[in-house]
Amino acid sequence: MKFTTNTKPLADALNLAIIDSNVSNFYKRSCIAQVSATEDKLKINVESSMICTEISISGVGEGEPATAFVDAILFKKLIHTLESNVTFEFDPNGLKIKSGNSKFTIGNTFGDIVDTTDFSLKAPILPSDDTEFHNIDLADWKFIKDNQMYAVSKSFSLPVYTKVWIGENGDVLTGDFDMSLFTHSTKSKLGTTCLLSDTIINLLNSLPESAQLAKVDSDYIVKFSKDSYTYVTQFTPQYEDNEEIGNYKADMIISKLAHPENSNKVFTGLLTKLLNQALLLKSSSNAYIKLSVKDGCMHLDDENVHGQIELDEENSVEYSIKFKLDVLKQVIANYGDRFIDISPIFGGDRAVGILVWNEELTTMFAGAE
Repeated sequence: MKFTTNTKPLADALNLAIIDSNVSNFYKRSCIAQVSATEDKLKINVESSMICTEISISGVGEGEPATAFVDAILFKKLIHTLESNVTFEFDPNGLKIKSGNSKFTIGNTFGDIVDTTDFSLKAPILPSDDTEFHNIDLADWKFIKDNQMYAVSKSFSLPVYTKVWIGENGDVLTGDFDMSLFTHSTKSKLGTTCLLSDTIINLLNSLPESAQLAKVDSDYIVKFSKDSYTYVTQFTPQYEDNEEIGNYKADMIISKLAHPENSNKVFTGLLTKLLNQALLLKSSSNAYIKLSVKDGCMHLDDENVHGQIELDEENSVEYSIKFKLDVLKQVIANYGDRFIDISPIFGGDRAVGILVWNEELTTMFAGAE
């Protein structure tokens, strides 16, 4: 089989289908692109954790339908170096690619990953004519990735916290139960309660403006089309009724993230400057810093830095808490340059953490023991 198509739409479609951050040796199938040709279509299927994708590009084929398995990232990179039309020749030893006066071969190198005999990557559900699609608010998913994903747990001791919790009313939680660090926004419009993997968040941040979303049973379908190609991807949320996942305890966490009446309003730029100075001068990789409020000022102190910020509030509650320096810097940095509210969280008569918030994001962070 030989198949010829235009390079530009192929490269554009591959950009959507193959998300570099979702390709991982921990999920071997994500390393593979399945390339299939018929007399008028080139179809490429890829998988990553909780996601399967299919792109279809128009062109001209000669011969019997054929399929090849190639290195996904290598294939995408090579196509992006080509300028003239590309012709694929399917061969038992690999996929031969011709463009202009140049020829290339990508071998079938996946014997150590999968046995490609009778093997195929999972294909997404193709939407029917009556599937109800909606526009996607891409800015919301960008906000979640930029400002909340840093708090997702890296530990699998409680696997539910390695996911993003999505509530049917729009709540979005990320957090690490071991570190007692949680973030909350109301940026979801999925309309269902579920758990999303980081790969799904990466997917939703890779989509073009005109992509549309539909719920099909317990999964979601995303579609996008141009004159020269179509794109369909299916992603699979997880749900708390799965015993292997666990329960996020979202209601309890959201209740603890409620904003109190009294707080101190602080400009993040002032805090960030002091925290950057502390990071510059830190004496160990596991450095701590003390945040305290007293005498009408907020103080940040460690062995090398002693800074204070005057507060406008009268009769502020006095408290003192020690935090991991690098994590406190992350918490504050995710609010940008703006005013934020900070309030202590008490356990008995002792401050044990802080609540930080603005109109879009709330963060709860426990102090160090």
